[in-house]
Amino acid sequence: MLKIYFEEDSERREHESIERGCRLDVLVEIDGKYYEPIINTIERLAQEVNEAFEDNKIYDIDPCQILVKEANKELIIKSIVKLYQQSFFKYFNPIDLNKYKTICEKLIDIKNWVQVY
Repeated sequence: MLKIYFEEDSERREHESIERGCRLDVLVEIDGKYYEPIINTIERLAQEVNEAFEDNKIYDIDPCQILVKEANKELIIKSIVKLYQQSFFKYFNPIDLNKYKTICEKLIDIKNWVQVY
């Protein structure tokens, strides 16, 4: 069973995500296992790649990156659902929520995330 969570589901966060062209606070739960996709627009990805190249760095693409036309809640959910139906997440290792312990202790408990799907 598929569940999708955001750290925060507010109008402010939605506006920020659309403006930045990315959403980094997304968790996907599939049968009790958690995945952390990186949500970007093509414009945001191009910006990150160009910045890396300008600094003579290599841009390392996250394998669990999902590109969306706009980083809004509706398109993010639709994209994740479609990718789930295509078994996209089976190619990735699930994460341990304890990784959030150093960032924000409350996030290690899924009850502190907002289920959006």
